[in-house]
Amino acid sequence: MRSPCPQKLLNQSWPANKTQALNGFLYRDKAGGGRRTEAATALKLNISLDDIAAIEERFLAEKRGALFQVWEGETDFEALLNQQNYRHEDKTYCLSMPVDQFDAKFFPEISEHPAPTSEHKALWEQCDMSKHHFATMARVTHPKTSLVFRKNNIAQGACFAVIVDDHIVVHALFSKADQRNQGIGSALLKHAAQWGKKSKAKHISLFVEKENVVALGIYKKLGMKIIAHYHYRLKEL
Repeated sequence: MRSPCPQKLLNQSWPANKTQALNGFLYRDKAGGGRRTEAATALKLNISLDDIAAIEERFLAEKRGALFQVWEGETDFEALLNQQNYRHEDKTYCLSMPVDQFDAKFFPEISEHPAPTSEHKALWEQCDMSKHHFATMARVTHPKTSLVFRKNNIAQGACFAVIVDDHIVVHALFSKADQRNQGIGSALLKHAAQWGKKSKAKHISLFVEKENVVALGIYKKLGMKIIAHYHYRLKEL
């Protein structure tokens, strides 16, 4: 389940606006879409303090604080950031499972759309998503769909799904506050799994912050397992 790597799943299903290889890092511009599209990541194992200082100059030139996405196993890089007093925030897990082990089925309450509709956007704006997040979705070049769950002909939940290699990657899974704990999120995931199976996808994956214990519990109950994690390190310049 580690192939393709979780970092590839994230980068290709939720892509940055512009990237540049710079001093051993992949630099991402600040175009909105959340930290996933704006944090720099290491491209090599032997990152040095000079490399960090050089990319800090790039962050500073764009009048922004330094922001790194650090994946599990990058212990030497982590140690250097500790020396430089970088804050640690937002540990995030990648969870995944084989689609064949998932109770994947289509739901008549759910419709598929090639791009987010006004209904999707109205729902996602309730969880602070903006035009920048919608622009991120538009940049995705892989097969994708936007799902919406309706009850009594009213949109109550939504998600965005992308196929990267043989993985379905789900983002922006959301249901209205007064509709929580009614199975909408699970239904959207199961429908996304069935949608991906039509394109021969073998796994379904998503990313969720450690602090979102309710969602983590739901995903684990469905059979998803943590296969990787990352977090952010940041510092004002």
